[in-house]
Amino acid sequence: MAQYKCDKCGADFEVEDGMTEATCPKCGNVVEHRSSNLKRRIRSPKYQLGILLALLAIMAGVWASVDIGDSGGAQSSCVSEPGTDWIEYIGGEPRAADIGRVSFDLYQCNSDDTVRIVNIKLIPGDGGTVTNIWSPWFRPGDELLTVDFINAELIEQYPYEEEYYGRLDTCYKYIVEAADDHYGYDMLTNHAYLHIRSTDRLLSIGPNPQSYYAQDIIAVAVPLSANVTSIYNYSPYRHITLDDWDVFYYDVTDITSHVSIHIAYIPGEDAPPLNWSEVEALR
Repeated sequence: MAQYKCDKCGADFEVEDGMTEATCPKCGNVVEHRSSNLKRRIRSPKYQLGILLALLAIMAGVWASVDIGDSGGAQSSCVSEPGTDWIEYIGGEPRAADIGRVSFDLYQCNSDDTVRIVNIKLIPGDGGTVTNIWSPWFRPGDELLTVDFINAELIEQYPYEEEYYGRLDTCYKYIVEAADDHYGYDMLTNHAYLHIRSTDRLLSIGPNPQSYYAQDIIAVAVPLSANVTSIYNYSPYRHITLDDWDVFYYDVTDITSHVSIHIAYIPGEDAPPLNWSEVEALR
């Protein structure tokens, strides 16, 4: 039997030898078997940074309009130059709907380079039960500063470590009692998923395919005072301004392969924290 570990919910399970992929029995996520000692499929910061540098070199001096639309399967690409008002033309209609199980993530990029990560799940029937919530995976150097639970009470927590190409990453399993079907966490990290360079910043997120949620949405927020210089690879379907923030929405519900979300920006001034429930409602 081959050992698998789900990169969505963290569950361990076994399947027959010889299979190249399997579906997690807990959450329905598709997991690929990469070797006898399974490594989870996550983004490589060095690889993504190489892609960024290559793209910027190729696209220097070229304006490419942002490709917005229904980006379900293939990874679309969009690159824009700094110093323009191109963000105004992203637009996009909301996709919020009462369609069953929903996962929503907010990545709020603060001016001091801390990154706030909010994960909210809507799972009918979970209210009043004991269930698990998994944190994101943290690379060496990433640090979880604080975590608060939303409509849930923490019972226990366990850290997990896993080697990925010689790098030891960490995540946390939270056992909580959900007070409502709508629950999750609101955490602050030092700079998780943010690449800090000399003058600018690059937020890099790498979602994988899943089949458990009827809707899986990621929102990225950058202060209005920051200068967003490029958005590329997987495209946002919607952009809004909310309070003092630019908010970009990505629908990763029906992706069929790993995708990369990249937003590069020059930091601006402080902005008051977003109300995550407003950001979620406007998805």
